[in-house]
Amino acid sequence: MPRRPGTAESGLDPIGEAADATSRSRGPRLDPIGESTLLANCYRNSFELALRHGVRSIAFPSISTGVYGYPKDEAARIALSVMREYRQRFDDIIACCFSAADRERYERLLATPSPGPAP
Repeated sequence: MPRRPGTAESGLDPIGEAADATSRSRGPRLDPIGESTLLANCYRNSFELALRHGVRSIAFPSISTGVYGYPKDEAARIALSVMREYRQRFDDIIACCFSAADRERYERLLATPSPGPAP
C-alpha cells in the first residue's frame, strides 16, 4: 500500500481524546528500503504532535516489532535515538515494554553511549 503524507499510513495520526491525549503511530512493515527512516519518523511525528498540543509526558510501545516484524534490536536502537533527540523537551519519555526481554533490551541499550542520530 503506498504511503500518503499526513495520513496514518505515513505514521501520523491525529491526537485522540483518551486520558489526557492519545496519538497512534502506525509503523512501517519490514522492508529493506528506507524503513529505518520511516520508523524514526513515526517517533518524531508523535513527538512533534505532542509538542504542538502542550504534552509534557509521552509513552511509546515498540512500534512495528509485532506483526510487522521489524527486528527488535534495531527498532529499540532507533526508538532510543529519537527519544534522546527529544529528552530535553519533555518531562517524561517512557518506553512501554511488552516483555521482560524487551525491557532488558532497552536497559542494555540505555547503558551504552548513544550510537548517534537515528536515520
